[in-house]
Amino acid sequence: MMNYTWDLLKANCTNIIRSMVLEGWRPDEVVGITRGGLPAAIMMSHYFEIPMKTITVQLRDGNTTADIHQLEYESSNTGMSPKLLIIDDINDTGDTFKYIAELGY
Repeated sequence: MMNYTWDLLKANCTNIIRSMVLEGWRPDEVVGITRGGLPAAIMMSHYFEIPMKTITVQLRDGNTTADIHQLEYESSNTGMSPKLLIIDDINDTGDTFKYIAELGY
């Protein structure tokens, strides 16, 4: 079993940031999915000096819980959808990101 250290998290975030900068893509907001996505989301938010939002999406064991009202509020008030960088710690099935995409984010 490998231990995932803070140094490895910082190195991985740096690699992702480098790729985004090289591609010329910059988010308007960072969205961290509670709980595991929050450390990386904070790092990305600080690097890009942009706001960070937190959402909760739990789709395990047949339960569907989503608290994304903050994203709905921001989109409806501006009339435009911001470019969101959505971060989670584990993407095993992709269901969380599919669920968020189906909601229009």
